[in-house]
Order: sequence, then C-alpha cells, then structure tokens
Amino acid sequence: MIERIRVNVKMHFLGIEMTQAQLISFAIILGGIAMIIFAQTNYKKAKPTAV
Repeated sequence: MIERIRVNVKMHFLGIEMTQAQLISFAIILGGIAMIIFAQTNYKKAKPTAV
C-alpha cells in the first residue's frame, strides 16, 4: 500500500511496468514456488527406510 504512495522510478520488465521493490518481491515469490516444486519432486524420489 505505501509503495504506491511513494514516488518511485518505474521499470519495464516483460511488458509490465513495476517498481524495483515489486520486481524483487515477484522474483522472491517465483523462487519460493520453484523451491516448493523442487522439494516435492525430490521428496517423491526418496524412499523411506524401515527402522
């Protein structure tokens, strides 16, 4: 909300106009989604060991 009140330089990325903070948060979200997918695919490959 406050990000929209401040005067920030707009950047153009993939045809979308956004601020640097919005670009960074978008990259962090994409990184998190990628880590979740990576963890889920590796978890399925791991076989549980019997104790």
